[in-house]
Amino acid sequence: MLILLLSCMSAKVQRLEKNVQDLQQQNTQLEERVRELEKTTAEYESLMKLLKLGFDRVIREGKQGTEEAREQGKTFLKPRSQPEEWPEKIADWSKNASRNQVEVSPEDQALLRQTEYTKKIRMFQHQSPEGFVDGFRLSGIRRDSVFYRIQFKNGDIIMAYNGKPLTNLPALMNITQTWNEKNHVFLVKRRNQFLVLELIFR
Repeated sequence: MLILLLSCMSAKVQRLEKNVQDLQQQNTQLEERVRELEKTTAEYESLMKLLKLGFDRVIREGKQGTEEAREQGKTFLKPRSQPEEWPEKIADWSKNASRNQVEVSPEDQALLRQTEYTKKIRMFQHQSPEGFVDGFRLSGIRRDSVFYRIQFKNGDIIMAYNGKPLTNLPALMNITQTWNEKNHVFLVKRRNQFLVLELIFR
């Protein structure tokens, strides 16, 4: 009877040991699965970060491209004609505006006469609320450039040159062909204020 009891207990112990081994094996498999899931999760998060960076870049470049296209489109506007009294308004604004005289150094004069150098800034047609071109808006002026030294600023709207309204690209390009003259007078609109900028070449 005792032997039979011991035999039953031994069988139960063996079953328990087998169950423990099975549980340990299952636990090991679960731990491996958890590690695989953690690795997959980390890879997924890295991929999402890359995708987000990519989307952000596409959106940013898309917005920039849209803005540049819009600005470039302004260069070729075909707006309404300027009113007949526009030259008189230009003359009045020039008369009443504050004046800045700037003596341009020989070195800066030489740079201004270089066509390639003058192309470093951007000039776009600016359209008035009434729908006609009232000048050219400047952008891309760096602090180390000649244009900054002669007191032009980003956002300035050049409305007239030597008393004549600027209405089209030929009139604007004509400025670069007259740098050999001694005096250059610009009517500039800056933050809704008028300024006469007179460049003096010695």
